[in-house]
Amino acid sequence: MFKKRSPFFFCCLIMICSMSIPALGLGSLLFEDSFDFPSSSWKFDRHNWLFRDGYLAHDEYSIGAAYYLDGNNWTNYEWETNFRVTKFGNENASMLFFFRSPEVWSGYGLAVTPYSLLLSRYDGAWNERVILGQASLVVKPERWFNLKIQIQGNQIKVYVDDKLRIDAFDPDNKYTQGSVSYYTDYLTAEIDSTKVTELKALEIKTSKRKLTSSILDEDDSKWPGYKGPGEEGVGGAKHIVLYYTHHNWNAFDLLPYVAYGKRAQIDDLQSVSYNDWFFDTFLVLNNFGDSRENPTNLSHWQYWLDLLYGENKHLDSLNEAVNLARKSGVQGDDYKVKVILMIPYPSVEQKDFGDIDNDGISEDFSDLENRKKAINWFLDQALLGFDQKRYPNLELIGFYWFEEQISGTDGSLIKATSEQLHKHNLLLYWIPMFDASGVSAPKAYGFDAVMMQPNYFWPKNLEIERLARAAAMSRKYNLGVEIEFDGNARDPFYRKRFYEYLDLGVHLGYMNESLLSYYEGGGDLLRFFRSTDEELYKMYQAVYEFVKGTYQPKEILEYN
Repeated sequence: MFKKRSPFFFCCLIMICSMSIPALGLGSLLFEDSFDFPSSSWKFDRHNWLFRDGYLAHDEYSIGAAYYLDGNNWTNYEWETNFRVTKFGNENASMLFFFRSPEVWSGYGLAVTPYSLLLSRYDGAWNERVILGQASLVVKPERWFNLKIQIQGNQIKVYVDDKLRIDAFDPDNKYTQGSVSYYTDYLTAEIDSTKVTELKALEIKTSKRKLTSSILDEDDSKWPGYKGPGEEGVGGAKHIVLYYTHHNWNAFDLLPYVAYGKRAQIDDLQSVSYNDWFFDTFLVLNNFGDSRENPTNLSHWQYWLDLLYGENKHLDSLNEAVNLARKSGVQGDDYKVKVILMIPYPSVEQKDFGDIDNDGISEDFSDLENRKKAINWFLDQALLGFDQKRYPNLELIGFYWFEEQISGTDGSLIKATSEQLHKHNLLLYWIPMFDASGVSAPKAYGFDAVMMQPNYFWPKNLEIERLARAAAMSRKYNLGVEIEFDGNARDPFYRKRFYEYLDLGVHLGYMNESLLSYYEGGGDLLRFFRSTDEELYKMYQAVYEFVKGTYQPKEILEYN
């Protein structure tokens, strides 16, 4: 343990450090914090870091970052910090130390996992990275470690307990200045102290070796292509809108999603007419929050069933919206909207789910068989509810796996779920994050239809190449594509991002060739439809044109 040392100890430590200055080229002290007192120099996101008992502590499994605010002009320096992980949530948990980081997820970062160190360059997002070096390290909970990261020029050295673990460099020398920050994902930790000391610059190392190879450079002649729209293997779905049930949608709210509402005059909300169907499939889901921090229990699952099938609740409203569309003039007496229902996630963190088989024992999800039992119970209840309702305008085609990447024992659980659904001639759908584990071989897990998120809309420092690479991955692995936007599109920057999704859909073929899902922020497309702002209503129009395959690009883009 590092805290509460004697003055003599600190004196000796200073003498030892000063002896090493000539070799390291150490200069002035840029920053130091013992965390004995709260400091306004740190910015915390999500409010899950705190100053406590002389430590900077993170006590929750949720993600969270602590940024030092005043170091954006730092260039060459040594960052020394003492830390310990108090508990890992699972084998995928990690603690990241960002340095020369001008903003979140940009710069260099060292990930500490239960068994390794991974040094990467991050280029705008957590999954937009280039690996620079790695090393094995067993990180036992409660053990203190001394970490030193030295960056000089484009050269990076990582020491743990004064032993050199990684010696690497960035041939691109992409980031030349920036501050430091801590970031935790699914673990609890404490920081004892931190110090940043100036170093002299070193010459820039060069390499003829290309640091990364892009999927855009690969030969795509043997790729299977996008997962096609309307295929038998996708349940006939073509355009799947994500329908979040976080407020009480009624049939009139859902009508502009079921059918296209065309206004004769933009500023006249009463001039709307409906004459064509819009989204053919609705993925009905609810986000119960972080499954690690607040795992769902039986009451949550029963609440979800009530949201679906309760009187005048969501599926009743969706069914009635189809009736409203017909009454408004849309042709098709036999037309049905396809429906996909979310399966609540049975988190392994849940040790007291509730008793679903009346044996007097609450289910413990640390046991895989109990997780399977719970999902089978939910599927039985959901199928029973749908059968009893006998919706004349809805067709159930499958269920949706909510977690956006695969970890731990989820693989076998997903496969068992898929097998259960196939017994009922239903399909399993999935919309993972960009390049998430599992996207390269989704059929191995039992997924029938997968649409990958590009995750391009929100991070401001991503280039449009990210969207092109996401489309290439979808073609390579036979996936669909997700179109992403929300109310941020009121801002011109994000509105441009919105149109880039559509423009590349034309240029790269996914507008007509791919199964598509649409994340629209849980009601923002409805807000655009109801807006008298012409630019917002035009986005509603553009999505409809994209669904119908008639959309014309707004800009000339060079990706092909």
